[in-house]
Amino acid sequence: MFNTKSKLSLFLCAILLLSIVFSGCSIVEDSAESRALCETFVDHIIHDDYTAAYEMIQEVASEEEFQPLWSSMRNVLKNSESYELQQKNWYKNWNNGVTTTQVLFEITTNDEKVCQILIYTMDEVEGIAGLNFLDSTDFVQKTSFVGAVNVALIVFTLACLAFSIWMFVDCLKRRLKSKLLWAIITLCYVGCEVTTGASVFNFYFRFSLLAGLTNISADRAALAISVTVLLPIGALIYFLLRKRLTLPEEKPAQPSSENDGEAATPQATEE
Repeated sequence: MFNTKSKLSLFLCAILLLSIVFSGCSIVEDSAESRALCETFVDHIIHDDYTAAYEMIQEVASEEEFQPLWSSMRNVLKNSESYELQQKNWYKNWNNGVTTTQVLFEITTNDEKVCQILIYTMDEVEGIAGLNFLDSTDFVQKTSFVGAVNVALIVFTLACLAFSIWMFVDCLKRRLKSKLLWAIITLCYVGCEVTTGASVFNFYFRFSLLAGLTNISADRAALAISVTVLLPIGALIYFLLRKRLTLPEEKPAQPSSENDGEAATPQATEE
């Protein structure tokens, strides 16, 4: 029979499993609702249907607030005929009993325009509860090199990993003081991450005992570029010091002899 602790563990696991299942269902439903709203809204923009577009957002925005947004969206999408919609992320927030869901979509049109649309929905608001629009076409064109650079950085990452493994094995084979400590040091990485772009700049260091991916990424929603560089600093330090750290080989002890130090005299022969 199950004891009290086992029953409690099973109960908690069941609650966790149910919460994961219902959370997944909620994500699918909210994403589908936001996608339908986004597609309808974008269709209104492409077909220049101002009235229908404003009716979808009139509960949360006045017409004076909507007109500048409409002008900017029409300026970008006025020559587009078709588009592809891709969901980039999903976020849900509960605050003071109000549930707000935001889903970010990326639009790629037939005339090579790339836009980001963030759709807000609320339980108390029918339709769109908020909307952010960003034209990232120029940013995408300027960062077209990111894919090719990442291929080179993956090769660099694999080379760093191979170097760390080489130094780790070399450390285990040598006669060293504090061999275990130096073996751990050979696996140490130090890196930095720089994020820069429109009103964004972050810079910080981090340490790791595992190999990390050196890469570059372009955040189209924030118009920012992030570069992460991780170097096997521990393996480099060990590589430079390994000859100094290596202990001399121990000479084998020579066997003792009773006649050591005595000169051998030839025996006289009788004529």
